Amino acid sequence: MDTVNTEAFGGIEGDRPALVTPRAYDLRYQFYETARMFGRAQKLILWFTIAEPGDDFDKPLPRYFNITRLIGKPQKYGQFKVGFNSDFLREYAKLFGVPKRLDRIPMTAFDNRFVRAKVRTVTTGAGQQDIPDSLQYSVVSEIVELKK
Repeated sequence: MDTVNTEAFGGIEGDRPALVTPRAYDLRYQFYETARMFGRAQKLILWFTIAEPGDDFDKPLPRYFNITRLIGKPQKYGQFKVGFNSDFLREYAKLFGVPKRLDRIPMTAFDNRFVRAKVRTVTTGAGQQDIPDSLQYSVVSEIVELKK
C-alpha cells in the first residue's frame, strides 16, 4: 500500500474533520486504527478518502465500529476482536466473506481497494446534544459494496 500521510487524517483528536454533502461516494481505503474513545468505548476506525473528481476529492472520512475488545494498546494497525453480531463483521462478510476467527480478521483484504459507501453528517454529540452547524462533520455510515 502507498505511504499515507496520517497527519491529514486528524486522528481521534486533531485537525477539523471533513464536511461533505451526505450521499453515497466512491472511497479508497487508506488504513485502520484501534482507539479508546470517551474514556472506555473501544473502536475500530477505517480511514478512507473520497475517490471521485471534484472539490471533495481526497478528503479523509472515517468509518467507526464498536469492537468487543482491544488486543494490546490502541494504535494504527492495532489488533482487536469483534462480536458475531457486530456491524463490522456484517459489513466485512458482505465484502469479503466470513473470516475464520473474530480476533484475527485479515484486514489486508481492504488494501488497495475502492468501496461504495454512504456518508452522513454528524449533528449530535456523544450525549445526544446538538452540534452547532459550524462544527458538524462527515463520517461513513455504511460500506455498501466493493468497487470492481
